[in-house]
This record gives sequence, structure tokens and C-alpha cells, in this order.
Amino acid sequence: MKIHIYRPYFLSFSFRNYKILDSTNKLIGLLGSQSEAVIDQAPSKINLKVDWYAGSYSFDETNDQEKYLICYFSEKTIVGILLNFRFKNLIKLKEVSKAEYEEAISTKGNSLSFYQGVEVSKLKSIVSRVLSGVELLAALLLFYQTDYSGNSQLLDLEFMRFIALLIAFGGVFGLIWNINKYLKIFTRVLVGVCFIGYAAWEIQQAGGNGTIFLIPIISLVSILALYLWKK
Repeated sequence: MKIHIYRPYFLSFSFRNYKILDSTNKLIGLLGSQSEAVIDQAPSKINLKVDWYAGSYSFDETNDQEKYLICYFSEKTIVGILLNFRFKNLIKLKEVSKAEYEEAISTKGNSLSFYQGVEVSKLKSIVSRVLSGVELLAALLLFYQTDYSGNSQLLDLEFMRFIALLIAFGGVFGLIWNINKYLKIFTRVLVGVCFIGYAAWEIQQAGGNGTIFLIPIISLVSILALYLWKK
């Protein structure tokens, strides 16, 4: 049996290599940047894996010599992925006809009723990573102000550390997986400025150096302005 597998664009995994395995976990194919794989003499069950995400599919007994499969992600939201701590069976495979398969390729998956892709421009992807770097800078400054600057006057010290942790997580996820590129740039900058501005005000009121946070705030606003201008 010969199988064709197509993977439309989704999340930050579109440029990753998906391992296609048989029941003994032997590598029989890859879904790479070309987003399509053809496997001759395929087994009756295949497994897919990328990092710790996994999925599988078993074929029904038929006389068909060729099968056409669409690979997609079962959780379309970032929150859904982060809240699913098992990370298993999030990769799905659905069998379609040859006509549906070819149409899916020509429309990048938009013709499929069960799949809705999210196109992200190269500019937005780059800007998202730069914003993530600024967020990490802000988090480091905030951690310094709450732990190493000797400023013990803060009434909400633990809350300030919690804000720093949130900003740091956003920066790390953005730099490694760039998942933040699916957020609206304006909304992301607004939220970042509000968080950093509030922390800066609290630190300034407690006698610390809140003006140092003007560096990440001005950087965020400048990046937003350049993004809107280039867009």
C-alpha cells in the first residue's frame, strides 16, 4: 500500500521534521519543510512524532492501493496546547479522497472543513522574536530590582516576581518556538507596556530605580511603530 501524507501550515511546527514511524518505532518517512511525504509499502499502522507531541493512525482493511492522509493539530489554540500536559495524540491524521487531497495542497489546507490555517507573514514572525527578546530584557531587569538591588520596600514583592515570571515565560516561548507570532502585535505591545509600566511605577514608589524600565518600554513602542510603518 502506498500512502500520501500532507501537512498544512499550523503553529510553529510547520518547518519542523515530523518523524513517521511504524509500530516498532522504525523511521519510515519524514514530513519536512516540503509538507508532503509519500511512503511505499506502508504498514497498516503509522505513528507520528515531533518533540514530545505524538499521534497515530490505523488503516482499515481495503483493496485500495493508495491512501491519502491529511495531518493536522487537534488543539488550535496555544492555551489548549499548554493546558494539555500529556502532549499525546495532539497530531491527527484524517483520510480523504485523492481529489480532496489535491485540492488541500492547492489551497494550503483552507478547503478542508476540519482545518483552518493561520497565515503569518515573515515580517510579523521576525517582529515577534524581537519583541520576545525585549520581554526577556524587561524580565531580567525586574528580577534584578526585586532580588538583587537591595530594594526591600516593595509591598507587593511576590506579585512583582510573578509579573517578571510571566514576562520571562512569554519571552522564552517566543524566542524558542515563536508561538507569540499568532497574537496581534499591537495587543501584545499594549499588554507588555502595561505590565512593565505598572512594575516600574511600583518600584519607583518604593524608592527603587523605575526609570530603567523606560528602556524596554521605549523599545516595545519603537518596534510597534516600525512594524506598522513597514506593514
